[in-house]
Amino acid sequence: MITMKTHIQDALNALVGKPLWSSGRSAGLQWFSFGERQSVTGVRGNVKEVGEYALHIQCAWRIIRHDEVIVASGDVYAEPRKKPSRELHLKFTLLDERVQELFQGEARRFAVEKVEAADAGAFCISFSDGYALNVMPDDSSDDEHWRLFKPYTEGPHFVVTGVGLDT
Repeated sequence: MITMKTHIQDALNALVGKPLWSSGRSAGLQWFSFGERQSVTGVRGNVKEVGEYALHIQCAWRIIRHDEVIVASGDVYAEPRKKPSRELHLKFTLLDERVQELFQGEARRFAVEKVEAADAGAFCISFSDGYALNVMPDDSSDDEHWRLFKPYTEGPHFVVTGVGLDT
């Protein structure tokens, strides 16, 4: 019998060797862009860049480097250390500030070295220079915790919920 952990490992293995180059949020969803940049036309007709793969997370997550938490989902509740230079449509938080600093706009890239699936939908993506993204589903509802997909394609989405896979 193939376990959920095995399915997750197989899906996330597609990211090994790809760069992580951007992250942002929309309300309670944090997105991460992996792979080569691709120009696409959005729903409003605007051209934007997306990654070859997108990881959308709606549960607890953090980026660490060795023993230091660099940024984490809980930072969305904290005030930034600096006032933003321009007015933003979302409330600017410590999470937004730390993500901007980490990615230096979108100039900094992190090479995916390995992925490790864990139980109950959790996983770790290890990057170069000792960085890692830990994702930890933190509730038992049947809501979506995270999904991996190729943006602007007809391909399937790999979706993990509190009660298993929904692909």
